[in-house]
Amino acid sequence: MSQKYFKVSSHIKSILGKELINNDFVAILELVKNSIDAAASKVEVIFDLEDATPAIWVVDDGKGMSESEVLEKWAFLGYSAKREGGEDDYERKYAGNKGIGRLSCDRLGAQVDVYAKTTLDSSYAHAAVNWSLFEANSKELFQKVPFELEMISQYDLPACSKLSKANSGVALRIHDLRDLESWNRKKLIDLRRVLSKLVSPFTFDQDSSEIFILSQRDQKDDVKLKEDK
Repeated sequence: MSQKYFKVSSHIKSILGKELINNDFVAILELVKNSIDAAASKVEVIFDLEDATPAIWVVDDGKGMSESEVLEKWAFLGYSAKREGGEDDYERKYAGNKGIGRLSCDRLGAQVDVYAKTTLDSSYAHAAVNWSLFEANSKELFQKVPFELEMISQYDLPACSKLSKANSGVALRIHDLRDLESWNRKKLIDLRRVLSKLVSPFTFDQDSSEIFILSQRDQKDDVKLKEDK
């Protein structure tokens, strides 16, 4: 009897992404949990909806990722360094460890730019992913669909962000938004309620993270969530 191996269709992206995560708030929560797991003291969820290319940003000042970590961890679907013990703090309890939280981006928008930097890096690793490429042909193997990865000296965050000078961290810029018109003021307030209820149980005994919901459009009414230990 000879051994055979499974193949993975590029459609797995949609099954584990926008089809499995069928709620915008859950998608953002998953991304925020990743930031908390990265030891971020501050996390910003920025709605840059009046830009020429409307986008949702999730930005943190956590430990960040190097270029090799973006490739070997973030782009390794199903792999979780938290679950496998590949993170620095082995005793720490993590909010997420399934290795698919990054696919939450797919629920929110068809494209994502990842900007990541550690304290040891002088430049940023930039990954540009077009989720639509995975939808072109379900017979295409998932691992055969390309994305772009490069090192850059800088990038621009929305003006309302306070994390542009962070020494390390990750910024996700999600664009080609799937439901742009739905992000009205009421939905942002509802998001605040969801995060205020669901973030706290995941902070455990660690130092708390400050979570900011920022909207260029509604800047006067920006809200801040702070979960204390």
